[in-house]
Amino acid sequence: MDVTAQLVYFYPIAIIATVIFVVGLLWHLHVWVSGRVGHAPPRSRVANLGPALGAGLRAALRPSSLGGLLQDALLQRAILRRGGLRWAVHLCIMWSFVWLFVVGSLGNMLAERGLVDLQKDTPWFAISNEVAGLLLLIGLGIAAYRRYVSRPVQLALLTTWEDGLILGWLALLSVSGFVLEAVRFLDAGVPADVATYSLVGFGLSTLLRPLGADWTALYVPVWWIHGLGALVLVAYLPFSKLLHMVGTPLSLLGRIDQPHPAAYAEQPSVPGTDRFGAKLLLQMDACTRCGECVSWCESYAHQSSRFVAPAEKIKGYKPILKRGVVPSVLSGLFGSTDKQRLRELSQGIYECTLCARCAQACPAGISLRELWFSMREDMVARGIYPAGMNLAKDAVATQHNVVNYPNEERAMWVDYMAEAPDDAYQRPRAEVVYFVGCMASFSPAIQSIPESYVQVLTAAGVDFTIMGSEEWCCGFPLLVAGMRSQAESVRRHNVEKIQEIGARMITFTCPSCYNTFVNEYAPHLPGVEMLHSTQLLQRLIDQGKLKLGSLTEKVTYHDPCDLARNSGVYDPPRRVLRSIPGVELVEPADSREHGHCCGGGGDLEIANPELAGSIAVSSLLAFEDTGAGTLVTACQQCKRMFQNAIQQKGSQMKILDVGELVHRALAQNGSEER
Repeated sequence: MDVTAQLVYFYPIAIIATVIFVVGLLWHLHVWVSGRVGHAPPRSRVANLGPALGAGLRAALRPSSLGGLLQDALLQRAILRRGGLRWAVHLCIMWSFVWLFVVGSLGNMLAERGLVDLQKDTPWFAISNEVAGLLLLIGLGIAAYRRYVSRPVQLALLTTWEDGLILGWLALLSVSGFVLEAVRFLDAGVPADVATYSLVGFGLSTLLRPLGADWTALYVPVWWIHGLGALVLVAYLPFSKLLHMVGTPLSLLGRIDQPHPAAYAEQPSVPGTDRFGAKLLLQMDACTRCGECVSWCESYAHQSSRFVAPAEKIKGYKPILKRGVVPSVLSGLFGSTDKQRLRELSQGIYECTLCARCAQACPAGISLRELWFSMREDMVARGIYPAGMNLAKDAVATQHNVVNYPNEERAMWVDYMAEAPDDAYQRPRAEVVYFVGCMASFSPAIQSIPESYVQVLTAAGVDFTIMGSEEWCCGFPLLVAGMRSQAESVRRHNVEKIQEIGARMITFTCPSCYNTFVNEYAPHLPGVEMLHSTQLLQRLIDQGKLKLGSLTEKVTYHDPCDLARNSGVYDPPRRVLRSIPGVELVEPADSREHGHCCGGGGDLEIANPELAGSIAVSSLLAFEDTGAGTLVTACQQCKRMFQNAIQQKGSQMKILDVGELVHRALAQNGSEER
């Protein structure tokens, strides 16, 4: 049974496997640093390496990052939120694998070389490895049952041959480990103090004993099966989905809220990794294909084509990007990038509202919304995107608004107000700029939102102005289309005009405009505060500047994606609603971070209007289930989408903006005008 002679052959193989593992990790590091680092322009991979490592180290040393790593990577907090059984299964597989590899295999190997004092025939070693092996088998069994028997929709979509290979491989290693221990006991005898603890190994040896095999001769081949299986797995890991064992902790450790920076705007129209941040390229390899993103994707729920699923977009895009950072002779290893495949990917990438429900659910902490932005920019550079996006681009370029109406008519909604000041709210200097946005400026169905808001601001004594025809599209439709460089001119214009007004605050009733200004404009408007209307309304109410009358309303609130998940504004609109006497607020089953999308974001109406409408109708049902008579939102586009859904469905529900409800409460108190 002595395997000392076998080590002459085993250790060279172990060295080769380790070298392959290290080379694989270095190759992925090579890919990761091919992207951008921070706000810097694209540079060579060598030049990127230092800043990338420095940025990662700074992020890792943050207390919040270390806490997040402990809770999300080591304790799997995000998975626990989704279900206790799944959490237990994942924890069993992860920690059992780590223990068996580090202690059972690597530790034993070092002990055989005399490098550590580790005796396998000690009670603690025996029982810990037995428990780890059993938990691993239990976890693998439940995982296999979910993927191949119960098969939730998301796993049925995402399961591939590799999943079966890895589950079987890990099971083989666990079983062969138990068999190896049993054969060792049969050949050499069982130490008395170990038999009590090594229940599986001892029990298996009892079952095998009647076979009467040559246990000494059998031990070596079983030892080789187990050892080679482990070494091949080590070599395979960097080139498989198991790479998430490295990528996910790094993703969680370096997770920081970093918006897509305006500094990226001026860039060459060249496809490839230059359009992706180094963080995003790393995070693509952190994807575990667990299916959480698919479960929460409202686009996929209504359009079950393969590449609409978030995890499938990542899987499909990785080989395309990696082809660009390998020598041409090796590019075939990463699959084809023919036009048909790219068109399929592009369709899935654009049939998305960018609502970020997937990002909220992702247990690996992948910045999915930021990733979808980068994919769209890359598709534009490749010239493969919906033709309707060009109509939006041309409209903004010529008319300075996304609906392609003469921009001179941008403030025409004021003309339809019963009472408006002679200056039509357009003043050369003001403390506050109300940035109205394209949709509310030109869509009669939702012009009651700016009409109500300017009257509320007037009642509160706010010194404000609207920009009229000098207000240009904020650039959001171009940014989400992937046309970042084309959005640069409108940003420069709006910044210049706001600076001329001398405003110290900008307020918005459009969450998309608000999100764009916070992420793209703020570096160019230092000292200018940016508040969504609900934030300013809350402030004015808290300051006693708005006296609200009583309304008898049972309402439910819809969290707009660009205000809530994408900007982090959850409480101000709720505080405003609760400040109105007589208003009863009831929450839907899914709200706040998990709130439903109206279907109108991410330029989806341009790419697939039918899909956008289907999402709106489906989301409306969730709000009807609350029993509320009024659906309140804080987004112009959301109100428009739900208006259409109410009409299509024949619903009796009313739809209002938060500002409209406040205006009604002011009217009830007789103080809508000061």
